[in-house]
Amino acid sequence: MLAGKTGVEIAATLNISGSVVSNNIKEIEKEWRENRFDDIDFYKTREIQHLAFLYHEAVKGWERSLIEKERKKQRISQKGATSGETPGAARTTDTQAEVTKEIPVGDSRFLETARKIREDIRTILGLNEIIIDDKRKPFKSPSEAYKELDEMFKQFGIAMPKELSDEFKK
Repeated sequence: MLAGKTGVEIAATLNISGSVVSNNIKEIEKEWRENRFDDIDFYKTREIQHLAFLYHEAVKGWERSLIEKERKKQRISQKGATSGETPGAARTTDTQAEVTKEIPVGDSRFLETARKIREDIRTILGLNEIIIDDKRKPFKSPSEAYKELDEMFKQFGIAMPKELSDEFKK
């Protein structure tokens, strides 16, 4: 079937009855339908774990971009004998040190990356269209959304990232 052959063509090639081929195809399709959902959950879990790692790295990058930086400069200038002065005349060295501190504003690219990752996680979990009952009512409060999100993370066997749970506590 994957090669584009019909059940009749497969039966003729294998020299078996068409009903055997039909039954085998039905059995294969049934097994595939039953197992594909397990596979989807596995891939969702793996993708969410990867995205949670990337989210954590983006937050760490944001935090690093907030660290105050200190820059040091040193200027050395020499004064003294030039080509027209007497040989052996004393030269003086003037050294100036300058320390500046940068007040960080943070690199917003890290926040944008984190936001996009959260959007990807919400999409995988189906949270962009969360419903709480058959009437398709949206959540009434962030605490309801938090409970549902926490439950979904538990289904995938992973803890909700701290940064994400902190968002609900604000």
